[in-house]
Amino acid sequence: MSQSDPDFRTRKIAAYTGTDIDTAGRAFDELLKILDEYSKKFYDLHKRFIDDSLAGKENALKAEFSAKNLAFEISHL
Repeated sequence: MSQSDPDFRTRKIAAYTGTDIDTAGRAFDELLKILDEYSKKFYDLHKRFIDDSLAGKENALKAEFSAKNLAFEISHL
């Protein structure tokens, strides 16, 4: 079994958290959904920041502030 094997990860999460494999699998899937959502938000904010910066808009500062807030949220998941 390799660490890239999804079953290996699920078993490892189940062992670490003391839950059954089904619960660990659902929790892992939910975590991936949350991370994907935050990743998309961060990408959109980053793209807006770059676009606004290149255009010389004041919105670049707002986008940077939003990106920092998003990074803070992610770090406290």
